[in-house]
Amino acid sequence: MPKMKYSSPWINDDFKVTPKLTLSFGLRFDWQGGLYEQHGRFSTFDPTAPNPVGHPGATIFNSSKANGNSSWSTGPSLDLPII
Repeated sequence: MPKMKYSSPWINDDFKVTPKLTLSFGLRFDWQGGLYEQHGRFSTFDPTAPNPVGHPGATIFNSSKANGNSSWSTGPSLDLPII
């Protein structure tokens, strides 16, 4: 079964503008781990791998190309009260 790790920590702070208005600003960090299979049975299609017919494109098994790459992203957070 394919697996992927994910984490999303954030930081934020509240600013009291008036006694009845508080704004909340923050920053969120998203990390998504590469796709993998616990027992090395993951397969994928590689458009550059040779196949028996001699044309490029074949299914590969238990290869580093079958594992995804990790990625980071960030995004702002702004919470406004609905009046």
